[in-house]
Amino acid sequence: MNKSPIIPFEKGRLIKFWPNEINMKYNPILFMRIAWMKDYKGVTVNDIPSGAGSYVDKNKDGGEVYNFMPLDKKLYGYARMQNGRSINIDKLGANSSDSSIEGVTVVFISKHPGTGGQYIVGWYKNATLYRKLQNIEHSDRGEHTSYNVLTDSSNGKLISEDDRVFSIPHGKKGWPGQTNVWYLPKIGKDSFLSKLKGYMSDPDTWIDRTRKKIPPLTGFQKDFEKRKQIEIAAMEKTAEYFSRRGFEVKDVCKLNYGWDLEAKKGEQTLLLEVKGLSGKFGEYGFEITPNEFVKSKRNRKHFRFCILSYALKSKDQQLDIFYYQNSNWRTIDGKQMKIEEIRSGKGILV
Repeated sequence: MNKSPIIPFEKGRLIKFWPNEINMKYNPILFMRIAWMKDYKGVTVNDIPSGAGSYVDKNKDGGEVYNFMPLDKKLYGYARMQNGRSINIDKLGANSSDSSIEGVTVVFISKHPGTGGQYIVGWYKNATLYRKLQNIEHSDRGEHTSYNVLTDSSNGKLISEDDRVFSIPHGKKGWPGQTNVWYLPKIGKDSFLSKLKGYMSDPDTWIDRTRKKIPPLTGFQKDFEKRKQIEIAAMEKTAEYFSRRGFEVKDVCKLNYGWDLEAKKGEQTLLLEVKGLSGKFGEYGFEITPNEFVKSKRNRKHFRFCILSYALKSKDQQLDIFYYQNSNWRTIDGKQMKIEEIRSGKGILV
């Protein structure tokens, strides 16, 4: 058995060390695609696996359904290997004669049944990864005894459904494809690896600040000056609201993060997307850009929609602040908001 080979990257080249030579932060990383579930503690009426191939879809079951249910203080993880293939642990630093490799970080990803996107659902740290399937002895899990990765239960992390926001591209060159195992490339993924490590170190407070390139506006825009006045009024009202409550407010509009303001107090950071309306919210709606839509989903714990009604009538202004809870956007006084995804097109002269 290979004892925790370590594989860091330095200036685009692969270096191999042993545990006593460098810090364990360089543990090799493997991604494994599994079915989507809420708890991974067995199939129940409220937790049926989906999105991992025809077998799961047909049988409403799969080998991964117990991936996050401890057994004797251990977690036994499973990902289906197509056509009975084995896992190429040599790519992670094992010798060809090794049956397993220790000290691996295994990241589980899955396809969201609603949006279709692929997201991180959890991980095992300091895990033992096996080349071929193993079987649990003396288990009460019926037919679910196969596993290809093992770790102490304290090394496992399951992300709750609402908080699964770290997306993994699918089907693009250099990213996970049809197979259920993805070996992180030796080079060319430095920025992704840095982002991943930041997320895994503190998933509860992680914020995706990826900038989005926004094309310049073209064509005629009706009542541009009035819209600008409404926008400024909404920004000022929102900034005033949070400043009075002890937050330090920063304007990040021009950075194209997908929100307008950041409000920080101590360790808490809120991402404020501001919308101003000439009338009352409810009678009037508002639009959000694709970037705002994506970021409001990825950063739901921190995201706030700040809606100012009657923005140009100072005496009638009403600020509603929506936060995400229990699958809904809501205010502290009980209002709820639904965001609908829409598709649009563009007409051009040909």
